[in-house]
Amino acid sequence: MAELDAIICRLFDGYAAMRRGFPVALLVCCLIGTSEMFADGNLDARLHRFEKTMAAALISESRSDALGLAAVAKLEAQLKVADFPKLEAFAGERDGALAFAVMPIFVRHDQLDPVARLATRALKKGESREYRLWKWWETMFGERADFERLSKRLGLAFAGVYDNGDEATRTVIADIFGKQPMTAVEFRRFIETSGKGQK
Repeated sequence: MAELDAIICRLFDGYAAMRRGFPVALLVCCLIGTSEMFADGNLDARLHRFEKTMAAALISESRSDALGLAAVAKLEAQLKVADFPKLEAFAGERDGALAFAVMPIFVRHDQLDPVARLATRALKKGESREYRLWKWWETMFGERADFERLSKRLGLAFAGVYDNGDEATRTVIADIFGKQPMTAVEFRRFIETSGKGQK
């Protein structure tokens, strides 16, 4: 779990670097450098190449953040909305780091249900779920003008997962919101009346 936390922190750092004025030229170079990995092939092949690229980026001692960001951007540019279910299934079967890497793609396409499902699976193990999820969320989307509304919608997406979840799933989601497990009706009421996606 410490490894997952370290990976997520590196992703935070990469996005923060972009907000501070990440050199466009470097990002372009990285996109060129990864283009061969995503050229041609069916969706399954592209997803497996993406996974390998992300793994290489996370262990690289140099330009790792740039390479990871470029890989996500390149994958997103080649995806169609019809590909999203397969992307969700693929990321959901891998470790949490890959799920966190692709979740922004779903957010940018206004699909929050997959984000809630992927986050729940990615955070099944370990502690500090609440901090890890909301730190990522605020880092990624905190500057959006619709951040509060977006957070509320994410909360409702989690409520949908909670509605149909087993005991383990409900425990994870309740912990993400800093709560003890409760009934589905109580959790949805909490989300609807809390004012925000966060606790």
